Amino acid sequence: MNKYVVDTSFISSLVFRNDVNFKKANVIYKNIYDNAIFIVPSCVILEFLIGVKKFFPRKVDFMYKYVNKLAEEIIYIDKKFLDSYSSFIKKEKHLGLSTMDMSILVSARNQKAKILTFDIKLEKFSRKLNTQT
Repeated sequence: MNKYVVDTSFISSLVFRNDVNFKKANVIYKNIYDNAIFIVPSCVILEFLIGVKKFFPRKVDFMYKYVNKLAEEIIYIDKKFLDSYSSFIKKEKHLGLSTMDMSILVSARNQKAKILTFDIKLEKFSRKLNTQT
């Protein structure tokens, strides 16, 4: 089984039909589904739900259940994660990446997983660290 850390941009593209990457996300998902473990960092769930609340306030509960079904594993921000994050940012150059993107990179490194994203900056750094699909 291949492990994939899922980014907010990928989840959004997977579920919102009007998203520019909707078709691409669904093709990717269908092509890897049978041999994949989907890992979602808790911070990604929070960011996704904030977006849902902003545009579709009545769908927050439904989308929360959807993400929990998608996620075979959820990465929580705990002391172990924070220690790993701290160590990672000391070693890696990360100019221009947000805290969220760094968290996704650390999650992928810790899980030895690839990242599913449509975020160009995250994709670029992910490739450098060999965590990109």
